[in-house]
Amino acid sequence: MAESLSQKDPQTGSVHSLSVRLKTVYNLILPKRPLWDIGCDHGYVGLHAHHNRLCTEVNLVDQSREVLDSTRLRIAEWFPGGTGEGLRVWCLDAEREALPISAGTVVMAGLGTPTIVRVIANLFPENVPTEVRVVLASTFTGERLRLRLMRLGWRLQHEALYLENGHVRQILACGAEGEIIHPFWNEAPISADNGLLEAYLGERRQYFSVCQSRMPDLLHLRKSFMSSFGM
Repeated sequence: MAESLSQKDPQTGSVHSLSVRLKTVYNLILPKRPLWDIGCDHGYVGLHAHHNRLCTEVNLVDQSREVLDSTRLRIAEWFPGGTGEGLRVWCLDAEREALPISAGTVVMAGLGTPTIVRVIANLFPENVPTEVRVVLASTFTGERLRLRLMRLGWRLQHEALYLENGHVRQILACGAEGEIIHPFWNEAPISADNGLLEAYLGERRQYFSVCQSRMPDLLHLRKSFMSSFGM
């Protein structure tokens, strides 16, 4: 069940800035369409979108009442004069319960790969929806997420790398149209490496094998990936 926070004449107070990761996620949101932030946690991405009137509606979704209580306090801080129309909070488990998503952007940032895959399978059990983009930032095992998305029929629309806590992470934007998703990185104009690709591939090489190889990183990773996941 959604809790609507709509009031007339929105007024805003202090708005916190976004981290590099969340700025990248924010920039991949489709404008003038609905936004669903699943596992929203602090709600920063959705609240920025609502503050800037980026989307037709903003839906903050989390299964934790405690998390959403904290989010409501943040909403009161950011919008002391009222939120205006179009901001809703949902307390439910998106891995098992349905949401009325037919268009717009679905964001899942900071969730594990198994959780993201279960949510996608639950929300879109039959086909990849033509009017929906998913923007995903998994916690670490991005290659497993890419493999599962590929097998479910999703296509790559954008990918980016960012540095967080000494590790290079990736963010994916996927939909019904786009490139076939390759396990580690798409070598095409869609992929802007922003100077981090060499470090990213080196990290993944270390993750998949403790032994050294003279093969280039990407070739070594592809062979390790096929061996690990039976491709």
